[in-house]
Amino acid sequence: MRAMLELAVQPGARGRGPASWDGASQETGTAHKQENGGYAPDKFVASFVGFAPASAPRVGVAVMNRRTVGG
Repeated sequence: MRAMLELAVQPGARGRGPASWDGASQETGTAHKQENGGYAPDKFVASFVGFAPASAPRVGVAVMNRRTVGG
């Protein structure tokens, strides 16, 4: 799992991941919010989880944005 997450911050991965982040691991995600028994087409939950250094984590971060709106 660590190796897979570390690939997400390598240069060229999804156009992000600056070289100065070597040794870090991260992943982002989005999901439609539930509303009225279904999923809202224009409301999302966004998340970010990361830790560093990847080989022996000492710092971890988890962020969730529950008010993301877009299309």
